[in-house]
Amino acid sequence: MLLENTSEDTGHYLYVRLRQIGGNTHALGARAYVTAGGQTQMAEVGSSASYLSQDQLLLHFGLGDSEKVDRLRIVWPDGTEESHEDVTVDRVATFVHEAEYSSVLDEDGMVSDDAFAVHRNDVDERSCLGRMEGSLATLCR
Repeated sequence: MLLENTSEDTGHYLYVRLRQIGGNTHALGARAYVTAGGQTQMAEVGSSASYLSQDQLLLHFGLGDSEKVDRLRIVWPDGTEESHEDVTVDRVATFVHEAEYSSVLDEDGMVSDDAFAVHRNDVDERSCLGRMEGSLATLCR
């Protein structure tokens, strides 16, 4: 059986691809905020979904009748923020960021033992239950 989508195009869109140089190349944990037509949407780059599957790393924003994005704000995993105005729609927009992770690396370029020391004290065992993903898994072990 072959299925064909016969629905009409109903609006504009923007795909946002975020990449990093210097670690975490797919910018996991980055957030994009898109404001168009008086509404703001947010999407986060993540790799989790369900068993044996993964979310798409490309962020999709449905814009309806809006012919431009008034503002696109990106919050990168290292906390750096950037903003873009009047972004063209109906395309894939790629943004590349050079990550600044030097504060957590030792002289050999490895994550230092002290990098998570502050966070370990802030995490209690109850907050770890059911949240064993990413760096939090390291903190909860």
